[in-house]
Amino acid sequence: MARAGAAKGATPKKRLASKPQVPFARKLVVNQWLLSLFGVKRFEELADQLRNETQEGLDEHNVHHFHHALTAQHLDLRLLTAELLLEYDQNIVRHTQRLNERRITRGEEPIVWKYFQYLTLLFTELYLDRYFYDPKALLMALNAQVLLYNLISREKYNDERNIFIK
Repeated sequence: MARAGAAKGATPKKRLASKPQVPFARKLVVNQWLLSLFGVKRFEELADQLRNETQEGLDEHNVHHFHHALTAQHLDLRLLTAELLLEYDQNIVRHTQRLNERRITRGEEPIVWKYFQYLTLLFTELYLDRYFYDPKALLMALNAQVLLYNLISREKYNDERNIFIK
């Protein structure tokens, strides 16, 4: 049965092959901004050292092994200090422990974060910290990331269709 409104014998439209497509990950402007705070361009650059399952869990001081791995990576942390990352880590630990207290009393397994879950929680901590304590600076940083995205889209991908506007 043909789709409603489709002409009989019509062929589907083909994408223009003359322009390279902007990779989906490059379109995630907030994600790109978060990664830039760690001095990386791709999620994999941040996650590579965290993928090992031995990194899961906490040390004897209730600090995630992921935190130690991140701060040992020699990332360009000019915009994020190790102390600030530790503060975010401790917020994650505190909330996780509260969740786990309830889970354990119900006989459930405690939560142990995987690397991608931990990074998501860390990104959330970072974003919410900026959102609630300096929303103007957050807006400026995101607008700067949008400008960078637009510049790259125009120059590298010759793509005007995916330009963000303020």
